[in-house]
Amino acid sequence: MNIQLQPRALKLCDERWRQTPACVKMRVSADLFEERAMANPEQLEEQREETRLIIEELLDDGSDPDALYTIEHHLSADDFETLEKAAVEAFKLGYEVTDPEELEVEEGDTVICCDILSECALNRELIDAQVEQLMNLAEKFGVDYDGWGTYFEDPNGEDGEEGDDEDLLDEDDDGVRH
Repeated sequence: MNIQLQPRALKLCDERWRQTPACVKMRVSADLFEERAMANPEQLEEQREETRLIIEELLDDGSDPDALYTIEHHLSADDFETLEKAAVEAFKLGYEVTDPEELEVEEGDTVICCDILSECALNRELIDAQVEQLMNLAEKFGVDYDGWGTYFEDPNGEDGEEGDDEDLLDEDDDGVRH
């Protein structure tokens, strides 16, 4: 049985379908798929491996596995306006954003950079999801995603009294972040 609908009826059915929850969910899923598909798969896989290594090294060094970590995702661009657009979008997504800084790189060139901050457990899947989201954002706005870092969290650390900052200084600290 083949039923032919008039163009007006087809249009009405189409309009009603677009308003159904199933259609809305499908459109949102398709939009998310398109957004997620933007990141370069090879670079994304490299970042996932980097995440695995960073977490492994932190835990091997004795960092607290149950601590809440400040994750600093690094973005850079050739100009302030481009970076600002990406930073505003990251803020809208719920991240904190640091003030932009000028950084001198090879041969005297400069880039503008900022950190996109989140607080979370040292959870690979969660950090991988953030990395993918921010790599997509970087791709969308034409900025560079330069990886992420965090700090060692001492499992025996206690909040010191004011003025006890000298205990926090590490003479061997060379500034290299994990």
